[in-house]
Amino acid sequence: MSDPLPRGFSTYRSVPQDDPSKELNTGRNKDLEDDEGCATFFNQQFESIKEIQQDGEVLGVMKNSSSFKRMGANKRKFGEYSLLLRQIVDTKINFRPRTQLEIQSLSLRQAFATIAQNFTSIRRAQDPIIISEPYIEIYHCSKMIEDQFTKSTDSNLKSELKLLLDFKETYMRDTINTIKGIESDRRIEYEWLWAIFPPGELVIIENNSATTAPIYWCTVLKTFEFQKNEAGMPTWCITVRHTGYNGVKFGSAETKYIFSAFSDNMPVNHLPAYPLRFCDSQEIVRENAICRGNLYEAYCLASSKSSGNSMGTPKWHNGPIWTQRDPDSSDRRGCRIIDRPRRTVTGRVIVDFEGFYEHAPNFRENLRSPNAEQESEDESDSDHWGRERRMRMRRRSSDRSSLQSAMHRTIPLLSDDEKLTCSPFVPSFSFTTRQWCYVLLDDLKGIEWRPEVFDQLQVNKNLKETIQGLVRGYASNSGTFEDFVDGKGGGLIFLLHGDPGTGKTMTAESTSELLRKPLYHLSGGELGASADSIESALEKAFYLAKRWDAILLLDEADTFLTKRDGVNIERNSLVAG
Repeated sequence: MSDPLPRGFSTYRSVPQDDPSKELNTGRNKDLEDDEGCATFFNQQFESIKEIQQDGEVLGVMKNSSSFKRMGANKRKFGEYSLLLRQIVDTKINFRPRTQLEIQSLSLRQAFATIAQNFTSIRRAQDPIIISEPYIEIYHCSKMIEDQFTKSTDSNLKSELKLLLDFKETYMRDTINTIKGIESDRRIEYEWLWAIFPPGELVIIENNSATTAPIYWCTVLKTFEFQKNEAGMPTWCITVRHTGYNGVKFGSAETKYIFSAFSDNMPVNHLPAYPLRFCDSQEIVRENAICRGNLYEAYCLASSKSSGNSMGTPKWHNGPIWTQRDPDSSDRRGCRIIDRPRRTVTGRVIVDFEGFYEHAPNFRENLRSPNAEQESEDESDSDHWGRERRMRMRRRSSDRSSLQSAMHRTIPLLSDDEKLTCSPFVPSFSFTTRQWCYVLLDDLKGIEWRPEVFDQLQVNKNLKETIQGLVRGYASNSGTFEDFVDGKGGGLIFLLHGDPGTGKTMTAESTSELLRKPLYHLSGGELGASADSIESALEKAFYLAKRWDAILLLDEADTFLTKRDGVNIERNSLVAG
């Protein structure tokens, strides 16, 4: 057989040779031979073989036709082997044969199921455990297999683990050499992406087109998959874990990203997502991510109901904003790190996680317990590990406290590892665009309040002193005032009227600066045209103003203060009597 073989066919490197030195140490009787067309891991001996080629490419190696027809008689004839390499050839379909490694023995299945517990690409409770070529799980678990082999005291298990190690050395040599070249050259082809994305790998998701400096997000890989989109085009998909906040507590969240295939030999760090170890400045990225995690944690805590009367953090923002493409759907597109920002905005914002989640509940993080196993495999009720795993998950589920009880507990602070994977984005309300959006943590800084603006207000001196005394007195005693009627008398309302340019809006703005409170500016046109929409918008505005301890400026309120007439009944429902 020619050498080297085409990629993916390293399994056929050891076609039967009469050289005993090339046989693997199986720990089995040498007389056990393969007579079903399946190249076993124990002796690699075949009676007669037939090599199928097309245009010089090897498509399969099998026994002669008479032997091949007898294969279906007893598929489990080789069930006594701990490890079996099976080649599946469909003679009616002109496709490459499928090659799979089957872990059959109970002890080896148990050991490998534990070693590969982070892999969702295989069914670990299946008998046998099937690992398809190119044996991704064997490659990524090889170090753990070696460790298990070293520390195991069970001689039978050690011999079976040795089979896996020998298999890797014998059948995956070309694969391993190719991956070493990828690691050395730091360039990769699409079909080899799986090699750099093992579960648990620290992965950077990068957006280098949104701002002048690339945006990095450190995450932990859960799964990597090759997929096809709705149009049948190849894509690659990663599911990553990161620190999330649901408005009440921190936890582990998951996010899925899908990227298009590529045809070139690409530098690894030019991918939209790649392992942190391939980053040219990984230490700087790591340090910056932890620093951002500190800010992320502080903003989360400031928006919690346990933070006090005022929730949210007023900030000055100068940079891009990300908004949901379709606000009426549950789709998060438009607000992801891989999306392009909607626009650039300069102005004041308030960072408020819980307020945003109340506005867009579909963005609330679905947190997972850090130790909880998220299984996607179909497990049999008769399987011992499956039953035990489900029992553990039920116990954990019963121990979870409700959202209400969690609100009254102190939120535990994050570790550096948890801060490392915090998002570089935070949800904010922009007082400039008067809409919810995501902004970059790095684009936020403290507000430079200008209380001296109030002194420059060009209004009657006595009126100015009256306003100043009222607002200062209210700000210092707003939490202690009570009216005879519950829920009344808790606010301070000014009705400012006059011709355009007389300082009505300026009075509200300067009062905001004087008290160092955010100004929530709302025009009458934003309230809607129907009585129901106006009532709903006002309730929402009053709620947010109270939540943020903000000053609410309702501009053009004269629309609702005119007299009723006997003609327009719908308009009469909107105005005061």
